[in-house]
Amino acid sequence: MESIKQRGAIVTRDQEVELKFLIDSKEIQALQEYLDVRAKRLEPLHLQNIYFDTPDEILSEERIGLRIRRWNDQCEQTIKLAGIQQGAMSQRPEYNQPCDSDRPDLTKFPAEIFDEHLDPKALTERLEPMFHVNFLRHRWLCESEGTAIEVALDKGHILSGDLQEEILELELELVSGDVSEIERMVSDLEQSVVLSPGTHSKAQRGFALRAKAQRGRGC
Repeated sequence: MESIKQRGAIVTRDQEVELKFLIDSKEIQALQEYLDVRAKRLEPLHLQNIYFDTPDEILSEERIGLRIRRWNDQCEQTIKLAGIQQGAMSQRPEYNQPCDSDRPDLTKFPAEIFDEHLDPKALTERLEPMFHVNFLRHRWLCESEGTAIEVALDKGHILSGDLQEEILELELELVSGDVSEIERMVSDLEQSVVLSPGTHSKAQRGFALRAKAQRGRGC
């Protein structure tokens, strides 16, 4: 993790390395039994997320994801940039910053992450909520031979207008160490639990649901 001083606030930059899978509800017990033996169970989190873009979805066109996330008494604004997607695995730059507002402020992020034709101040003034993603995250931490992997089981919904879509996903994120260890863990896990690669992020699913809601309203 890299820390960047930006206009009086600390922005953290990570290279997110994550594997995402869809899981059937009947596989959850086997998953929990597997993880409880091999990993440390962490406190579950209720995560409330609002994704933002301009009305003409400029950020989405530029492959920039923007959200505000709340949990417990904390609030964070996050930008995710385009990265590499290969099957269930994705690698992409992620910028996080504590916030105390219900609206993001793009000027708080490093200016160099935006292309020259994008004005963070002007974009901020045009931002609107696109959809909500709310879920309960069950978490485990697996540490072995210098590698730490956080495993998250997310259960909740994506909400846009009158529509909602269920979330039931398993995510394995490399906290530190060797990326090959996360692949090894998945290979071992699949001997006990049936998993399907999740090739669409929550943001991508949210924008698809929003488009469907707009079609239903005749927009």
